[in-house]
Amino acid sequence: MLRTVTVLAASLALLDAFTAATCSNKNFGRCGTASKPECCASGGYCMPLTPNNYQCLPVPPQCARQFTGYDFYGGDIKTVYGLQAGSCCATCLATKGCLAYTFINEYSGTTACFLKAGMGHPRKVVGSISAVIDSYNSGQDHTPKRRLQGTDRVEAQALLATLDMP
Repeated sequence: MLRTVTVLAASLALLDAFTAATCSNKNFGRCGTASKPECCASGGYCMPLTPNNYQCLPVPPQCARQFTGYDFYGGDIKTVYGLQAGSCCATCLATKGCLAYTFINEYSGTTACFLKAGMGHPRKVVGSISAVIDSYNSGQDHTPKRRLQGTDRVEAQALLATLDMP
């Protein structure tokens, strides 16, 4: 099982690198919608602005591993409202114990930056973007994990495995 997850994680990382290298969506250009987020060129990530408008933005310094459409549920340290996505990364870096965050651009009429003690329970959530700080590794993460079931097991484990790759 571990070999399967490792091979899958390596395949996803290789596919991601290939996709970023061949992606025609440039920074500040459109990268899909909520129903179909698309790739961004190397150094960018696909940010949900509205359900019908996702835009490639440059990755924030020290938070290069961005996960469009994922919420790192649980492990919240605090929530900060009214920030932009890049500022969410900077706030995480300045907050003791923060290893990750989930950012939502439309949350009760404003933005919301949920600072996290780890990845918690990664789950797909349309309109969210989550990231880990560049120095993150899964050994630092002490948030409780739920037992994964069915296809969640493969998908979430593959996501977790990519985080420990150089």
